[in-house]
Amino acid sequence: MEYKIDTLNYLKISPDFSYAASDNQNNNNFLNTITSTDTVTHTTRTDIINGSQANNSHSASPSGGINVLYNHKFHKKNRNFSLNTGFSFNRNENELNSDYKTFNNAAVDSILLQQITSTTAAQRSYANFSYTEPLGKTTYLEAQYNFNYNNNESERLNYRIDTATSQANYMDSLSSTYNFQFVTHRVGLNFRGITTKYNYTLGLAVQPSTLSGEFRGNRLTTHTLNWIPTARFVYNFERSRSFSMNYNGTNNQPSFVQLQPQPDLSNPQNIVYGNPNLKPEFTNNLSFNYNQFDMQSGNSLFANVSFSQTSDRIVSNTKTTTLRDSSGAAKGRLRETRYLNTDGAYAANANYTFSKPFSKRKYTVSLNGNVSYSNNLSFIEDQRNVSQNWVIMQGAKLRVDLDSIMDTELTTNYTINSTNFSAPGFISSDAQTWVIGLDGRSYFFKRWTLGYSFSQTINQGFSRTVKANPTILTSYIECQFLKKNIASLRLQAFDILD
Repeated sequence: MEYKIDTLNYLKISPDFSYAASDNQNNNNFLNTITSTDTVTHTTRTDIINGSQANNSHSASPSGGINVLYNHKFHKKNRNFSLNTGFSFNRNENELNSDYKTFNNAAVDSILLQQITSTTAAQRSYANFSYTEPLGKTTYLEAQYNFNYNNNESERLNYRIDTATSQANYMDSLSSTYNFQFVTHRVGLNFRGITTKYNYTLGLAVQPSTLSGEFRGNRLTTHTLNWIPTARFVYNFERSRSFSMNYNGTNNQPSFVQLQPQPDLSNPQNIVYGNPNLKPEFTNNLSFNYNQFDMQSGNSLFANVSFSQTSDRIVSNTKTTTLRDSSGAAKGRLRETRYLNTDGAYAANANYTFSKPFSKRKYTVSLNGNVSYSNNLSFIEDQRNVSQNWVIMQGAKLRVDLDSIMDTELTTNYTINSTNFSAPGFISSDAQTWVIGLDGRSYFFKRWTLGYSFSQTINQGFSRTVKANPTILTSYIECQFLKKNIASLRLQAFDILD
């Protein structure tokens, strides 16, 4: 709803609501071969642990909110005040029934039946104030205040089913009720200049944040203070050609799963422990953009280079142990996942797109490319593991637009994906992918349309879990009828070659 109160005041109210529900069934089989050597007799023993896990779940997720935008222009030219405030919420209710069985050398070793009911809810309130004061004909001073309040609640009820009596027994040690709040206050001052050729913004903001949570009567609170410089510069070489530079800083709060100290046993093979002492991540983002578009010829060039660096990155630490019975026989393997903060994460990316039409724009040739590098972090058995990933892609496209005859695109791209790990035991990979595609529509007999989409992927260097060379073909035929073709009938087939 928009309401222009008068020439100086404007109000816009935007409510929204959505609801989603789903039912899922999942069956998983696993096989582990564990070899161990007795330190006394030096004999070798091999245990084969196999099993299955069946999960049935139902979830429901309502969400909604409201946003209010108010803007006031003062009588003095370019003096302005704006307020953007709102509230949003989401809720997720999930019921999980899990049947977990393991076998040791073909004999039943353990059976675990559990029922988990979980409810998570989140509410967010925010208010952003901005006041702009003109200092001269081309310069302005802008004061900003941003408030964000995020409240997260979770209830997790775990029941173990007795296999003999089918009785559901409540497990207090595996159940939990947890809530946490993340509050930020950001106060900033920006100096802005706007001219015909260029405009710029230089500013500094301070953002204190508080992350607090309560679990079983124990409340934990952490405070963080970030100084955030802001910089933006835009230079217009001409009306259709410009260059820009942007810098900003952002906070990212830990998720409930990452904070929850109670172990998550929904997957008995991977127990997840949260860390209530996690700090929020802080990311510095820097980007450069160049845009050029010629309206007369249709030629265009867009290029972007970006860099990001994250402090206190939230990463996982995974440990694997072998479970044994009283005789020393292996019963299976257990993986534990925990979370911690670390530094050293960063990423860089560069991409471009160039297009040039021919013959009155009936044919258009486009080139696009991308180079990205990421330095990701994780911990394996308490050992820091650095993953360095390079992705290089080059693509080309030919588009044909013949009025009332056809609209077709022929595309191809080649990608190199290379990953190296610092921790021992991880295999570096160098993979390559070719993709050739044809998408379009052909028109005939005035009312009929034949649509088609074809792609051929050729992979090299991936693991065996990746299908070698998938070929996908989708097509449809459509007929339009009634006056001005307001109705249509379509017959469509998906993945015809599968």
